[in-house]
Amino acid sequence: MRIAKIHGKMIPKPFKISGVAILTVTMLSGLTQISAAEFPRRNAVVTAIEHVGPAVVNISTERIVRQSVRPRFGPFWSPFDDLFRDRLYRTESLGSGVLIDQEGHLLTNEHVVRQAERIVVALYDGSEYEADLVGTDSRNDIAILKIRPQEGVKAEFAHVPFGHSDDLMIGETVIAIGNPQGFRNTVTVGVISALERRIYVDNRDFPGLIQTDAAINPGNSGGPLVNINGELIGINMAMANAENIGFAVPVSRVQKIYNEFVKGVISLVDTMGITVENIPPRIAKYLGLPSTDGVIITSIIQGGYADQAELQSGDVITEIDGQLVTSLGDYDRYLTEHEVEDRLQLKLIREGKKKGVKIGLRPRLQLDKEQLAKPWFGIVAVGISSDIAKSLRVRVDQGVLVYSVEEGSAAAAAGLRPGDIIQSVGRKAIASIGDYRQARTLLEAYNAVEMLVLRGGRQYKVELKKAL
Repeated sequence: MRIAKIHGKMIPKPFKISGVAILTVTMLSGLTQISAAEFPRRNAVVTAIEHVGPAVVNISTERIVRQSVRPRFGPFWSPFDDLFRDRLYRTESLGSGVLIDQEGHLLTNEHVVRQAERIVVALYDGSEYEADLVGTDSRNDIAILKIRPQEGVKAEFAHVPFGHSDDLMIGETVIAIGNPQGFRNTVTVGVISALERRIYVDNRDFPGLIQTDAAINPGNSGGPLVNINGELIGINMAMANAENIGFAVPVSRVQKIYNEFVKGVISLVDTMGITVENIPPRIAKYLGLPSTDGVIITSIIQGGYADQAELQSGDVITEIDGQLVTSLGDYDRYLTEHEVEDRLQLKLIREGKKKGVKIGLRPRLQLDKEQLAKPWFGIVAVGISSDIAKSLRVRVDQGVLVYSVEEGSAAAAAGLRPGDIIQSVGRKAIASIGDYRQARTLLEAYNAVEMLVLRGGRQYKVELKKAL
């Protein structure tokens, strides 16, 4: 705009518009109309969000927290102690999740439901349901829940199909959906920034993650990361203390965990039959190892794949199928992602010497739903629902409930009774009904099994023996 100075004031002067300028404006206006028609606003991202949105849920949990309110009267007992009792109060947490089948199974993060007494799922339409814990995998921060529909009502839920994470591309457009700060179905769009990232959260190692710049804020944990086809490619799990850096667990790993707990596929981590740990620097020095890379076998369970291959306590595993094992996170990841029934090749160090071991994997035992519903050692066990957790003052991830005990059975002889909570079977910790099913399948042929049982706030061990 041109400016003229009249009587000391700045006055804008009108432009002269030529015929060429008018023609140019007219052409641009027509081009805008053509572009809007040729490139509609409902693009692939919008379509994907419309497809996935109804399957994204809000998860809220209740926890009981114990806080000591006793004042300090010194190191010794005081008669005033009885006047001050620990205070119990409830806390709530929020997270996200995604439905993955029409039966109501959904995925979220293990840390979202950890130590929960009650789990409530809010669907896209605002309806709320209680949810039961099916299984947790703390190694990958994944939990599987199942919505408990109203009694007598058969419900089919919107869900998202599993995609693939083996062919992801750097720069590929991705969409994260969740409930940050409790705001339902908040969408962020970005790209895959990197693959095979490793992070450390709460002193735990999580390798092989997807990194994205799609914002993953508090409350987004457990929500889906999808591609523009609306396919699930990961479960959002964490954000870094920096802008535009978030991480997700790849769906290839998540789907195998889902198959373990829902379809009864037995984990290779369990069938290996060994306990492994990271290598402390002092142990590495004592064994003469060049570094702390690898995992050390601390115990071997009879009958497992490792026992059959004659692995020994003290062996250090450094490679699995040609992939370097630097930590417990690598070990868990490679076994979780390993294809069922493929031969397993290990490289290890034993007494300072390198050694290669091939493990031929036998077909793993499988029990169908009908077999798993039958009594085992005379026990019928069920998952801990929110109602049960409240009545017994326990958490939903604290084991499985003994529902009934057959008269004259091994369980009855060992003193088990309805209301007991089974927290371990053999050497396997039991946090959910999925854990119990896996332990039962692994130990079905055993004539004796040791269990850790919780009753009235106290734990004790029992040994169950089949009548021969």
